[in-house]
This record gives sequence, C-alpha cells and structure tokens, in this order.
Amino acid sequence: MESNIRKLRKERSVSQAELGDAVGASQQSISRMEINRSRIRVDTLIALADYFQVSTDMVLGYQPEEKNAGEKVLQRGEDCKLEGAEHLAVIKQFPIPDTGQSTVYDLLLSMKRCLEEYGI
Repeated sequence: MESNIRKLRKERSVSQAELGDAVGASQQSISRMEINRSRIRVDTLIALADYFQVSTDMVLGYQPEEKNAGEKVLQRGEDCKLEGAEHLAVIKQFPIPDTGQSTVYDLLLSMKRCLEEYGI
C-alpha cells in the first residue's frame, strides 16, 4: 500500500522539513514514509491526517474493497429511474413538440437500460 503523504504534501506546497515540524517528525522520517521505507507510527498518522484534514485511510492510500457491489448496482438502477423522471421534467420545459419529447425520453430510457446491463 503506497501512502499519499507526498501527494498531499505537494498539493499544499509544503517541504518535508515543514511537514515534519508540524507533525513532530524529522524530515528524514517524512522522506522514508513517502517512499514506504518506514512504518508510520499511529500518533504520526493521526497528526498527518489532522494536518491535511483528511482521513487516516487517505493518508495511507487505503481504499477498501466494495463489499456490497450488488447493492450499489441496485441503488444505481433506482437512481437512474429517478434521474429519468427528472430528465423528462427538464425536457418538458423546452419548446420541443410532444413527439420530440417522447423520442428524447425514449433515448434516455435506452441509455438507462444500457447502463443497467453493464452494471453501472
């Protein structure tokens, strides 16, 4: 697992020495953490998360596996239904003949089916 310390530090234009001073670690320790040559102590990890205002998972670069992917796909399908209705409401605001509105809505439904088929 590769840490995000370097990325977070660069985004904020902070040197390794400045970051080390802020979290109570040496510049050398920050350097070793960035290249995964050193384990991050828990207190330092918490200090880094506080400093960057992110989660400890973000500092570590940890991304948990999706445990309920099936539920997410089902929820996405429900979201698509709602979005279709919202799109239809938007379409009805434009000066498109009724037959044109129907065609656009049918296109949206077709796109929704494709998304569902691919589990998106």
